Amino acid sequence: MQYTQLPVYKACYDLLLEVFQSSQTMRREYRYTLGEELKKEMMRLMMCVYRANLTRDKEPHILKAREHIEVVKLMVRLLHDLRQMPVKNMAKITLNHDAISKQLAAWHKSVHTKATEIQ
Repeated sequence: MQYTQLPVYKACYDLLLEVFQSSQTMRREYRYTLGEELKKEMMRLMMCVYRANLTRDKEPHILKAREHIEVVKLMVRLLHDLRQMPVKNMAKITLNHDAISKQLAAWHKSVHTKATEIQ
């Protein structure tokens, strides 16, 4: 399956769009620090999904993706606490974040189970 057709990739892309839209309302000092880093973290996440789909040894890439999504969660919470992200935007991002986390966890479990069966 092509990586762009993966449900987790589509969810990541939707979250990336939401992050870009949310960054427009941030004050300048946060937009160019936390906002930019959040966008970069999302891009790293998407690259991990791409790499996991591309290779046979998916587990390290999935684990890295799970790490990136947790960093995204932390940054979004920080932006909200700094009053740089409205509750409405945070709610959307949190829903997307949770969906991605669940998909990555299920993918990791599936890959881990298959690896265990082979050994």
